[in-house]
Amino acid sequence: MSLVGIQKYAILAALWLGAFSVGATAPQAPAGASPALTLGTPSAENTYAGSYLRRIYRELSRRTGLRIDITTMPVARLTLEVANDKLDGDTARALAFAQTQPLLLRLEEPVMEVQLALWATDPRVKLARLEDLGASGHSVTYPRGMLICENALKPQQPAERLIDVTGVVQAIEMMHYGRNALYCALDVSVLSEAQEFLPTKPMPLRVLNIGKPMPLFLYLQARHAPLVPSLLQALRRMRQDGTQERLRRESLQEFQFPAGSH
Repeated sequence: MSLVGIQKYAILAALWLGAFSVGATAPQAPAGASPALTLGTPSAENTYAGSYLRRIYRELSRRTGLRIDITTMPVARLTLEVANDKLDGDTARALAFAQTQPLLLRLEEPVMEVQLALWATDPRVKLARLEDLGASGHSVTYPRGMLICENALKPQQPAERLIDVTGVVQAIEMMHYGRNALYCALDVSVLSEAQEFLPTKPMPLRVLNIGKPMPLFLYLQARHAPLVPSLLQALRRMRQDGTQERLRRESLQEFQFPAGSH
């Protein structure tokens, strides 16, 4: 599975049914201005990932004067809608998404980054290096088909202590019940799903980051090529002036996550 598959878990949840629209709208554009963009995401507004994305796009809308509407739908449907040109684009996809959607335009400035990590619900679970995993005796779960986790863990972990699972919530519940110690997944996925589906449970704790942060990009239909320069410039300035980091922290604060959660 490529990073395209991984992206399913980055700003998941595929459990969300139906679609609804939330406008990230700038002040009324003058006559002759660029038309609105309707972009898709699988991230519901009432989750960390969804809130963070919408903050980014509201600011992007304000800076460019372009109306941007965000519609929510499951990952598989979103991919199909974009492929069939029924949406103007996708809010945040991995670099490898371009391999399966070669006709789309990728803005080269990331809209956000996601981080692969090991998570635990027991604060006593500690790990200084990934190389120490095998000797720790801890069992680890990871999302089925998520090769980036599988490839990182298999060289370090005996097969009998490495378990693939179908969903984030299942893995977190297994840790709460003491059935395994660690879970390998992307931060936005863990934070968003734990907050939405397990609100009465303690939030999973980040134990160890795996690899470098992975950037996610805005993809647009090719007909929107004239909009790319202004969008790209605005995104670049948002990163350079600290706006993206400020919006990330505001989203963490909204859901009462500590700043080091992501």
